[in-house]
Amino acid sequence: MPKYTIFQIFTVLIVLISLVACAPGSSTPIAVVQTMDTQPTRSPEQQASSTATPTQTLVPSATSTQSPAPSTTPTLTNTPTPTFTPSATPTETPTPLPVRTIPGLYLVGGCVKGRTEAPFIQVEFCVTSVEVKTNRNMVFYVSWTLLESPQAKVSKFSDQFNANMYLKDIRGNRYDHVGGGGAAYRRAQFSGPYIPLTGWFEFGPAPDGVFSFSFYDDDTKIVVANISLLSNAMAYKEFALQKAPYFLKYRHDLWELKTTEAGGAFLEHKKLTGCRLEEHPQAVPQGTLKNTIALGEITYQIYGYLDQPNNLGYREYLPLEGLPELAEPPQPLFLVAIPLDASQDCILDASEVLVKLFANVP
Repeated sequence: MPKYTIFQIFTVLIVLISLVACAPGSSTPIAVVQTMDTQPTRSPEQQASSTATPTQTLVPSATSTQSPAPSTTPTLTNTPTPTFTPSATPTETPTPLPVRTIPGLYLVGGCVKGRTEAPFIQVEFCVTSVEVKTNRNMVFYVSWTLLESPQAKVSKFSDQFNANMYLKDIRGNRYDHVGGGGAAYRRAQFSGPYIPLTGWFEFGPAPDGVFSFSFYDDDTKIVVANISLLSNAMAYKEFALQKAPYFLKYRHDLWELKTTEAGGAFLEHKKLTGCRLEEHPQAVPQGTLKNTIALGEITYQIYGYLDQPNNLGYREYLPLEGLPELAEPPQPLFLVAIPLDASQDCILDASEVLVKLFANVP
């Protein structure tokens, strides 16, 4: 083995170090090639010139590399959204229940058929509406309609002292009437089948938390049940007369106020075609006197005539007493057009309006 001098060995080491430093497999170009593995093969000159650029475009930012997979949404996983758990309270109790009955008109009630002690006499008793007064007394507006009778003339006795007409509430409490009017508190004669008599009974206030009632007539074994006074409807509007200083209150769910070409006004029934109530165009009744009845506290004389070609009947209502102003002229006079195929319903609804007659007192 030949011997080398120290100088020769040192020279060889310097040459080897230079060759290693210039070799194409150095670490930096390899790192660049790995980050651009989706690019085509490039020359050493191109690789060397792009060593800084690929790290800016291909490597995610520091924020992205530290976070979980991009598909997760931080706002849903970290912060619950209130709309996913809405409160059920408004749906279950939209408005607070009242503590007690509220004054106003309640369009509630019903009708039940029954028989009197006299044989073969059938009547229909109806609760047409209920009014809670400001002192919370309850006024039940009612009607009696004769449906069947072998007798030509049938009268209804006064119920002023009749303990068989009463209320019961949902708790079983009994209420006896403390007042009344119309056919409820006086003897009245039916003018014929399907022509109702109307009146009202007044009862004391209900205790707090009681809103459901049943009306009992033990004489005819009638019960008008489930009369709810929980939600009231202020259903009245006013119809002012032009020829006399009076006005009527009418239910706007049943009647519509209309005007004539001459400037007059009348009420037209919304459900019964041909049923109409107006201030009488004449100064005196044109028909024949039929009878005298009480509608609420007001006593009316009723005149009537037929218009058979048009399938109509006409009733003229002249109030005689019940308001102090009726003693002085001018007196109001009303005309009701009645379709013969719906006479009972038209007369009943018109009677409800005529009960609410008031004087225009300054």
